[in-house]
Formats: sequence, structure tokens, C-alpha cells
Amino acid sequence: MPLKNIYILLILFVNLLFSGISLANTNDKIMKVAAFPKQNIQGEIAVNIIRAAYKGLGYDIKIHRLPGARSIVEVNRGELDAELMRIKGMEKSFPYLVPVKTHLMYMQVSAFSRAKNIEIQDWQDLKPFKLAFELGFKLLENNTKGMDVIKTNGPHHAFRIMAEGKADIVIDLKLDGQAYIKQQNLTGIHMIEPALKTFPVYHYVHIQHKKLVRFLEQALLNMHETGESARIHERIVNKSFSHQQ
Repeated sequence: MPLKNIYILLILFVNLLFSGISLANTNDKIMKVAAFPKQNIQGEIAVNIIRAAYKGLGYDIKIHRLPGARSIVEVNRGELDAELMRIKGMEKSFPYLVPVKTHLMYMQVSAFSRAKNIEIQDWQDLKPFKLAFELGFKLLENNTKGMDVIKTNGPHHAFRIMAEGKADIVIDLKLDGQAYIKQQNLTGIHMIEPALKTFPVYHYVHIQHKKLVRFLEQALLNMHETGESARIHERIVNKSFSHQQ
């Protein structure tokens, strides 16, 4: 074979090789993020905040919606890259999760009931009642151990159980519970004040992506300090409630 042809083949091989590397790197820039099955208001806020944080690092995210109890197991196994949001300390039970220590956002949990005269100040006040909330919500599971609890597939199921008289109280994220009640035109349901809990949630990555943690922490910190996170929160809340009017 002439030397010129060998040279051309060599150039083609090198180009193909580098093309393959470039494609692999592109695929590596997509993070597979586990999230709860239903896209609710709080979840939409969290997705938009974490997407913006990753975007600043040159990454995109793909959301995989799974039941809460299953999603965190899959991330811990490395089948998915990250968990959208969880309470603090999940790495104690799932050792291959690495927390991003700058909080993603703050959330509130509230109790909802058809009875007007129920007073709830803390978790212990829930003991006399039959409770319903979504399976996999670790904060609720941890704080209602030993209580009369029905774990459901989502808020629609929980509120239906209460309507059927099988539960006295539904526990849900405050914004999501309010939005669901308005969306479904449910009547006779009251949100009990004050909120049961106001708490931060955190993003977690599988240990193979731990190099990203410090960059994500700084990105989120910058977003909180500049007000970008707050603007995302306000935009989505306003959009969600205006669509239901």
C-alpha cells in the first residue's frame, strides 16, 4: 500500500478515536437524578435549582422518577448518579451516597384534617390519630414510628383515604398539600397551623461523583446569596397556583 494511503488511514483512525472520546465525555456530562414519581411544586422547584447548579458546571440532568423507597437504593447501588433531595444524614444508612452540604432548599411539612378542632404543636401530638402519608418520605417515617400510619402511593391516595374516613390526618408538604386541595376542589379540609416542621433538604450524589460535591456546594451557595434560588421558587409557586384558578 502506498505510503500516502497509509497516512490517510492513520489520520482517519486518529479522528475516529478522538471522536469516540468526545462522545463519551458528552455522555458523562449527563447526570441521572432520581426523584419521587409525582412532579409536585416542591419537586419542580428542586429540579430547577439543581439543574441550574449543574448547568454552571457544564452538566445537564435527566430525571428518573421512582418510588421514594426504591430511588435511594438505586442511587446507593450506582445505578443512578444522584438523588434529587433528601433530609440530612441519609449517608448514615446509605454509605455510597455523598451529601452536598449546602442545602438545596427549605421545605415545610403540614398536617391536614377534616376536623376543625385538632391542635398539633409537634410530632407527639399526632399519636391519638390515624395518619396517612406517602411511602418513602423518610422524615415522616422517622417521626411517626409506632403510630397508626397508612403509607400511600401519593397525596391523591392519602386524601382519598381521609375522605373515606380511614384516616384522621394527612401529612404532606405544605405547598403541595395546598395545591392539591385547590386543584381537586376539595372542600372541608383544613391545614393545621403551625407547620409540623420546617427543614432543609440536600442533594446527594453517588460516591463515584464525589469530585463534583465541592463545586455543587459553591454553586448552590452562590445561587442562594444572589437570590437566584428565591426567584426560581417564587416563579414556580406563582405559576402553579395561577394555573389552578
